[in-house]
Amino acid sequence: MHRRASSRSADHRTAVRSSWLFALTLIGYPIFGLLSSLLNVDSTLTSMPFRVGVIVLALLLWRHSPPLRLWWRQHRWLLVFWVLYGARLLWDGLIGGQPGVPEALVFYALTVLLPCIMLGLNSAKFDERRAVRLLVFLGGVVCIGAVVMNTFGLGQARSLGDITDRLYFEALNPISLGHAAVTTLIAALCATRHRPDKARLLFTLVVAVAAGVCVALSGSRGPTLALGVCALLFVTATGRWGWLALALLVFVPLALNSDADLWQRFSTVTEDDSALERLLLQGNAIQQFLARPLLGSAYVELEFKDYPHNLFIECAMALGVVGLGVLAATLWRAAKNAVALVRRGHLLLPLLFTQYFVAAQFSGALWGSAALWACAALLVGLTRPATAAPASAAARRTPRRRVSTAVPVADMGP
Repeated sequence: MHRRASSRSADHRTAVRSSWLFALTLIGYPIFGLLSSLLNVDSTLTSMPFRVGVIVLALLLWRHSPPLRLWWRQHRWLLVFWVLYGARLLWDGLIGGQPGVPEALVFYALTVLLPCIMLGLNSAKFDERRAVRLLVFLGGVVCIGAVVMNTFGLGQARSLGDITDRLYFEALNPISLGHAAVTTLIAALCATRHRPDKARLLFTLVVAVAAGVCVALSGSRGPTLALGVCALLFVTATGRWGWLALALLVFVPLALNSDADLWQRFSTVTEDDSALERLLLQGNAIQQFLARPLLGSAYVELEFKDYPHNLFIECAMALGVVGLGVLAATLWRAAKNAVALVRRGHLLLPLLFTQYFVAAQFSGALWGSAALWACAALLVGLTRPATAAPASAAARRTPRRRVSTAVPVADMGP
């Protein structure tokens, strides 16, 4: 009896730690980026304690995790990809002499691989309800904090808003802010399916409004496109088309009026310097891949020494067709399990995976895409995807009173 109680206690601690690790990996850094601007200090002073805290949390989670060898069957393609990319970074640093490798390798190992491996090891104990609450809370801190700072001119010493006319701080660029806001909106949508009480529902609504304002003020195309795709997926899965219409009525006039920076960035995309530079980078990266198609060329584009801001082009450039094949196998398994979760009524992971998959087509590097790999690690760890037919539209619109709060392996069985 004592052993059983101890086991339940350990499982509870693991579920809590996994949820915190997942939430902090996705949107923890923006809190400390905003804090550095608010305090007018170098971002290292706030980001380093945060990074160390995430590492410690991951190591604590490791204590009660299953052996890595038991993880191999479900995660083999993801692990192979991570090893291949790590080998590319080592090769480029030791042999290729490419710049920035030590920093990228340390970030990749400690900020991406360590937390994501721990999340994958404990994917069967992932608690969706707790993760939703944490993302709404942390996202609320980010979005409400950013809107308040922008409205009252706080942290202006480290703000670039006057130069760019966007919600932009030295330690937190508009793309990061935009994606933190989109993640918050996704969590808020999922929270409504858990039948919150009136106080929690009101708080969620306030957070969602602040997140919508953040998306508009950040003026970033990638987060806006990701939000659109995820919103369409949500209403398709739940049948809540009225919600989409209401959101469009509120958000579109705010974000896409003729004076809004977001509208200007979409309408002038063919004249935007950053967009044109990325197209040039991607063209060069494709040429690098064609020159060395089997195993790739380097982790950066060789002319500008930068990454091409596209998941597949960067993978082809760095790892060739071998890496592309492994990546495709990984994403296929994650997507298949995401569809199975949608059919079971669990929307958080599928929506977040979709968001960061879309994001990876427009920004970010393989070594820094912690949010995408965290979602993938949790998804590919789920076994025996459900084959049941999707629920009817009426059933999706009226969730059951007792919604499962976890996504255990057993729940994915036939």
